[in-house]
Amino acid sequence: MYRLFALYNPTNTLINPSLVEVTTWVFGKQWKKKPETVQLYNNTVKLRIQDLSAGTEKQLVSLLKSSLLLLCNLLNQQMCQD
Repeated sequence: MYRLFALYNPTNTLINPSLVEVTTWVFGKQWKKKPETVQLYNNTVKLRIQDLSAGTEKQLVSLLKSSLLLLCNLLNQQMCQD
């Protein structure tokens, strides 16, 4: 059962091939086999993706709040001029 899961696990099908491609692109063909020696566990990858998405969400919410505040200030100035 574990062997079947390992074939369809996102780490093996998405992360590792991308890591190999980027490593080869940045460091050259002599480094192509290096990423295959690094073990990536689903939990580690999952937690890292969650951390990145949480940070992105915080940045987006902050940007939206500041944009909304700026828009409200501009509308308030416009209304006060009339």
